[in-house]
Amino acid sequence: MKTETPRWSMSQWNQVQQLEIKFLEQVDQFYDDNFPMEIRHLLAQWIENQDCTCMNRWEGPLEKSLQSSSVSERQRNVEHKVAAIKNSVQMTEQDTKYLEDLQDEFDYRYKTIQTMDQGDKNSILMNQEVLTLQEMLNSLDFKRK
Repeated sequence: MKTETPRWSMSQWNQVQQLEIKFLEQVDQFYDDNFPMEIRHLLAQWIENQDCTCMNRWEGPLEKSLQSSSVSERQRNVEHKVAAIKNSVQMTEQDTKYLEDLQDEFDYRYKTIQTMDQGDKNSILMNQEVLTLQEMLNSLDFKRK
């Protein structure tokens, strides 16, 4: 049983062709080299006149199995990508926590130096602490970039 498109109405493909350029570009992305838009255009009337309800009855277990495995594979790919993103977020959170801890340690040591007596500020121990703070500051700066 074929459903005919009335002559007075525009075919679906012709309606698509009336879309703005930006939407036509999106439609073009749906078509690939296996079924170019030019072929879709040439077969538009025939495609739109096909009875799609009876086509589903022709699908056997093999076709349904292939569709199911394709969907399962896509689902696995999506789950893999989600897991990778979650892992990336977790690593970023750990890096951020490490930088915050390093910044806290730097702040504490810097404030400790600021509160030292003037006589202690000239000592060898003080000079070593200043060098350590400079290394920490350089490390923080590098890791933030």
